[in-house]
Amino acid sequence: MEPSTTTSAANDILAAARTLFQERGSTEVSVADVCALAGVSERLFYQYFEDTAAVGRLILQQFLDTGLRRYQTLLEQAKPLTERLYDIMNWKATYTRQLSDEFLDELFQATDPLIREVLDQHRKQRQAILSHHLYRGIGKGELSDSLNVPFILYMMDEVSELMSQEASIAMFPDANERMRILTEFLFFGIVGPRR
Repeated sequence: MEPSTTTSAANDILAAARTLFQERGSTEVSVADVCALAGVSERLFYQYFEDTAAVGRLILQQFLDTGLRRYQTLLEQAKPLTERLYDIMNWKATYTRQLSDEFLDELFQATDPLIREVLDQHRKQRQAILSHHLYRGIGKGELSDSLNVPFILYMMDEVSELMSQEASIAMFPDANERMRILTEFLFFGIVGPRR
């Protein structure tokens, strides 16, 4: 059971798990590890969470929700769309650094259907926000009216798939750098953003 309202103990558990997941990735962390760092008993842990996977899902959900709010805020700025996209690129490069390469790679390669559901829900929300702003950019003449928005959204999914492909990992072992390069390529192609 994932807590709908967090208490001090639940927050301590989340903070400890976040620290350990950053160091080792979530699959290498046990309930005992989290409890030892949080200074709580396993019994108390199980009052709030089913297992470490449930803690990981909540951490992921919180991370994605915070990111989605910032993503939307950046897209709603009163400046040209290309500048807003560049701002997103810069923000995303620093925001994803909050997750270690191990944890980030685990997320993109996750087979847990509940994690996949969280990621898919976030993807749909992010795409709806971006789609709205792309169509608005076309309407304002900021983007070419020949831009195919469904294709852009499709390519965003493809970029996500590239994150976990062996060839991409071999070229860019650092998951955060891999995400930055793939996202920059999606938004700006081979010419890159204006510096």
